[in-house]
Amino acid sequence: MKKTIHIVWVGDESIRPDAYINSWVDLNPTWEIKVWGNHELENYEWRLKSQLMHRWHTMKEMNGVADIMRWEIIHNEGGFGIDADGPCIRPLEDWLFEGTKMAACYESEYALPGRIASGYLYCMPKNEIVNTIIERIAKNNRMENFPAWRALATMQITYEYHKRRPVDPEFRIWPSHYFIPQHRWAPQYQGLGPVFSKQMFMSTHGTYKQTVNYDSTQDEYNFKK
Repeated sequence: MKKTIHIVWVGDESIRPDAYINSWVDLNPTWEIKVWGNHELENYEWRLKSQLMHRWHTMKEMNGVADIMRWEIIHNEGGFGIDADGPCIRPLEDWLFEGTKMAACYESEYALPGRIASGYLYCMPKNEIVNTIIERIAKNNRMENFPAWRALATMQITYEYHKRRPVDPEFRIWPSHYFIPQHRWAPQYQGLGPVFSKQMFMSTHGTYKQTVNYDSTQDEYNFKK
């Protein structure tokens, strides 16, 4: 088990959701937290450097840049790669990750059955599935101008999961409510199961500046309430 949380934020650092990032630090003291930003984008030895620069300079698609970086980061270092725009609400528990080489969660069983989210990805270093995705992105120039969710992120991990039938026991899929308890196309989760984070879909809603005063202890899903 690799207890490192990787968070990527590139672009305008003045609107980086530091309150969300700090919630992961505060609630997970036994985990190492690594924040990757503009400096790492420019100076790290990326295998997908040309794809990164295309999304950065040509498409101005920061979420696509972050998606590519996350694949390479978790492949090289292992750990839990998460979206920056989702606060931690409950400390991560070891059982989420023990006994598996890779894990992710459904985006919404109700609205998007079978689709795997790419914003919460765990793997051990040098994971074969992640390497396959990186290689496919490197070779598939036909999709270089497609939106990130289709070319780089959600559809990549969804394809890899569903082609492994019967289900690979070392590729674990969590229920969506662990990390995405609310989705714009689905009813809000009201069950009694654990909620570790809450994806805010900030790139979709343009709500980056609303994180300044976030307090996880006041969140409706807070586990101590």
